[in-house]
Amino acid sequence: MYKQPTLIWYWANWCGHCINMVPEWDKLIKNKNLPVKIKKIQDTEIKNLKIKPIEGFPTIRLYIKNKEIEFNGNRTANDIIKFINDNIKQKGGNNNIYNYIINPKTLKKVKINGRLGKNIIKKYLQYLNN
Repeated sequence: MYKQPTLIWYWANWCGHCINMVPEWDKLIKNKNLPVKIKKIQDTEIKNLKIKPIEGFPTIRLYIKNKEIEFNGNRTANDIIKFINDNIKQKGGNNNIYNYIINPKTLKKVKINGRLGKNIIKKYLQYLNN
């Protein structure tokens, strides 16, 4: 579907939850270190897309290697970054491309290398969940 990992926010301008999410989305898109391409698609543009139906707004989906993963967390930049990090490493798996994750508290890159990197990711994700 997409050549590189892509995060898409499906939104509607009449949706109160979408309007409330705009400041968090703006924080997210200002982060140039994210290992994904970011898109925003309005409800009026969805009908021509070949995607799983959108059941409500806002809907956020991550597309990695022909897999579609729907975000179900809190609609904050930090939670969306955590969702990206979790799924890039679990589903993306290509350390040649994705050799870092983003610290959602500082929005800076955290470099990951080899087996040691996998242990760092595990501990890092445990830290974020506390």
